[in-house]
Amino acid sequence: MTSRFLNIIIAILILCAGVGAIAWWLQSPPSEQIEPRLPGMDDPSGRKQAYLKRRAAEVVLFGEIHEQFDTLVPADGPSWPRFRGPLLDNTVSHPVPIGPPFRGGQPRHLWTLNVAPGYAGAAVHKGRVFVMDHIVKTGDILRCFTLDTGKEIWRSGYRIEIASNHGITRTVPTVTDRYTVTMGPMGHVMCVDTDTGRLRWGIDLIKEYGTRELSQCWYAGQCPLIDDNIAVIAPVGTGILMMGVDCETGRLRWTTPHTQGWQMSHSSIVPMTILGTRMYVYAAAGGVAGIAADEPHCGTILWESKDWTSSVVMPSPVQVSSNRIFVTSGYGGGSALLEINKTNDAFTATAVYSYGDRRTYRKCFSTYQHTPILLDGHLFGIQCNDGRKHRMKFVCVDPHPPGGAFIWNSDSDTVLTAKGKREAWGPYLLAGNTFFVMGDAGNLVAFEATTKRCNKLGEWQLLEKGYEVWGPMALAGTKLIIRDINRLACYELAAEKRSQ
Repeated sequence: MTSRFLNIIIAILILCAGVGAIAWWLQSPPSEQIEPRLPGMDDPSGRKQAYLKRRAAEVVLFGEIHEQFDTLVPADGPSWPRFRGPLLDNTVSHPVPIGPPFRGGQPRHLWTLNVAPGYAGAAVHKGRVFVMDHIVKTGDILRCFTLDTGKEIWRSGYRIEIASNHGITRTVPTVTDRYTVTMGPMGHVMCVDTDTGRLRWGIDLIKEYGTRELSQCWYAGQCPLIDDNIAVIAPVGTGILMMGVDCETGRLRWTTPHTQGWQMSHSSIVPMTILGTRMYVYAAAGGVAGIAADEPHCGTILWESKDWTSSVVMPSPVQVSSNRIFVTSGYGGGSALLEINKTNDAFTATAVYSYGDRRTYRKCFSTYQHTPILLDGHLFGIQCNDGRKHRMKFVCVDPHPPGGAFIWNSDSDTVLTAKGKREAWGPYLLAGNTFFVMGDAGNLVAFEATTKRCNKLGEWQLLEKGYEVWGPMALAGTKLIIRDINRLACYELAAEKRSQ
């Protein structure tokens, strides 16, 4: 018998044995030792369940932490009182020249403070800076500083332990003459007196309204809104999509029912006037909604749309015309243009285009984290790294053609991402006729605000060894506040005045 013939016989025997084993297995009764997959089996150590149980039993005492420091309080000064500035559009009308001449100027460093890991930007009100911080082994702390010197005036907060999940803090306070409202990483909404920091009221959104477990989605990113002394918040919880809370008393003034099964996103609520009706527009994880903002219908759902959504929504909606809204997201969320129409008293929302699937999202204008800025009917922002030749560049886009038509983008010499990284997530704002754009590594770039061409005006390295300079900027007068993951810093943009 040849070796070749022997090998063939052995192969046939092995094949027969395998077929027989499979047949026996298929005919055998199920083993009684097999256990069904039950909730909690993906948490074998029990850490997640232990955390959730501890969290459920936790009692947060709002305002239990309060310290006043011996600092001269500014009587007045410039303001940037909330997320995306005075008009909620990330713009100020006054020009801020760096110079003279412009190209030869250099922003002057005023102060730097160490803060907890995160991306929470600052609000500024009449010469005072307000930032939500988290102090390890202490809790969530609203800190108030002087704009000119960075000296702390007071701090107010509550005890809570939060582990870093790619940073902790992400939200910007909203400040008026009387009230300051914050949202902590775990959905704790706190209102304090603006002058003293003394507590007025607090709400635990997860416990009281069934908001999603925020420790599992990079914590809260929604920045609270104050509209006519009413704090407007979107818990997107059990039965309540949005609500208005009286800043003076902490009592509910109105609520919006939630029936869609959506979840809280990292986006913030934006007031808009569409077809003559004032409304609050919010992009949840699940859909976009317009809620009546004026009495007697305040809190009523005017329209809802599921034509576009994303599991991770960070930018806020932008009104680009009298009845059109642009929404966008990173992580493959793409973007969409929603058109709002009204027949008699009924509103409808339909997608002019929606680029939110794997086949189309790379073709459209989209941004990861920061909300695009509208100027002269065009949108400006940093394109996602999904955007092919425009990716990770500062771009000008006409939002109305399908997917948006790219008009110009920053050149290859302008690097907005950090070395070795594949995304650019830095903030940007518009002052007069100049866009100021932050790179991830702390470089500030200025562009002329025009829809004609890309005209780079200058570039300066601000934060040395800047790391993840992602927090929203604040521009109060000519003072710019920026932050990276661990530092909050203030720079004077205008040229220093010299005596004759």
